[in-house]
Amino acid sequence: GLDACELLPPVPYADYFDSAAQDFDWLRRDEVPAVYAALNACRVLRLAREQGVYSKRECGLWALEQPDVPMKALIRRALDAYAHGEVLERDAELDELLDWTDAQTARRRAELRA
Repeated sequence: GLDACELLPPVPYADYFDSAAQDFDWLRRDEVPAVYAALNACRVLRLAREQGVYSKRECGLWALEQPDVPMKALIRRALDAYAHGEVLERDAELDELLDWTDAQTARRRAELRA
């Protein structure tokens, strides 16, 4: 059959970003694995700064290259745990990364929802 890209219209960037940002709000729940939360926070940040479709791994690696992104040790641990299928414990550092990412992306989220 035809490729989905041939059958369906492209997803508007604002809708794609909004979907990722809504997922970001869910990341704060204790039942969400820390690896998923950390790497998806990196994805939301990247989507706020650059349009594209990126994997969790790509966004974690991208975040490590950004001079302003804090908690790089946490992001490295999350990437390592993701690569090896290991569990990463939720901690205060993850909460700090989520808070920082939330603050960094709030304006972009508001612009795209307007």
